[in-house]
Amino acid sequence: MDKKVKGLSVLVTITVSIIFSFINKAISEGLILGCLASLTYIHLLTIYMDETINRQQSSTKMMISKLIRLSIIIISMLIAMLIPEKVNIFGVFFGLMIFKISLLVLTISRKEGK
Repeated sequence: MDKKVKGLSVLVTITVSIIFSFINKAISEGLILGCLASLTYIHLLTIYMDETINRQQSSTKMMISKLIRLSIIIISMLIAMLIPEKVNIFGVFFGLMIFKISLLVLTISRKEGK
């Protein structure tokens, strides 16, 4: 995982969650939950890809790995649905997207820099 993307994701999450903590604490907590879920997902994906490149994987292990990664996202969204007064579902969604947006922004800035 690119450290710049991870750092930008965490920085954006902290900044936006501090701003929203004064407006709506549930959105702030949703952002943090979504960002943590996204970073966990990406970390597990990185581990899985390293194992796949180094040695062959069975199809059962590939399916279990995919289910575990998807369950992280599902659980974070379910938490937001079950306790909406504490965790905002839109905050979780944006938190899940922060990593992807950070990756896109850094990729575009690198292409413009060349």
